[in-house]
Amino acid sequence: QLGRTGNVYTPEEIPNLENIEKVSAGNYHSMAIDKEGNVYTWGYNQNGQLGDGTTANTTKFHKVKGENGVGYLQNIVQIVSEDHTSHALTADGSVYSWGYNYYSQFGTNVGTGENANPYPVKMQKVSNIIQMSTGEQHISMLDADGSVWSVGNNGDGQFGTKNDSGTSLPTQMLDTDGKSILYGVKEIASGRDHTVLIKEDNTVWSVGWNGAG
Repeated sequence: QLGRTGNVYTPEEIPNLENIEKVSAGNYHSMAIDKEGNVYTWGYNQNGQLGDGTTANTTKFHKVKGENGVGYLQNIVQIVSEDHTSHALTADGSVYSWGYNYYSQFGTNVGTGENANPYPVKMQKVSNIIQMSTGEQHISMLDADGSVWSVGNNGDGQFGTKNDSGTSLPTQMLDTDGKSILYGVKEIASGRDHTVLIKEDNTVWSVGWNGAG
């Protein structure tokens, strides 16, 4: 995941990886977006989290394939990583996922157990996402309308849906009444099992696991 074998104790440039705008790191894999919106990955790949159509680990970066292995992902503006799952946000607000999908965090109404998923698939129900954030085994997404969608493992209530049940399709966070959809959010961040929000009035809200305060 550092672009070569062996631990690295001072920063090293990854050869030939240029014009990069953003990066993201999973548990044992790395991702980058270039200025043209292409996605590159390298490192651990047992669950297909490199999106190159294989499950082979590699020290050399690969360009992420398109859905079902056709072409390549394009027009990507953000990338985020769970432990062994990768997600990419397109300029038009769509979300693509690949890698580990045991908790149905791809948001396609299907969990794939321990199987590898080496090609990106498009998430259902969401189409106007402007920001993503991931925990250990879930993803939360900010909609342009100020609501928050989440999918995957919800074992500590980090989805803010008044329960701790995971979902296989994205579901929207609820307001404090536990009934209506929460709106007015402008930024989100995820810990392993909790979610923190900034609302449009610059107040901070949080939900999920609180064992460490």
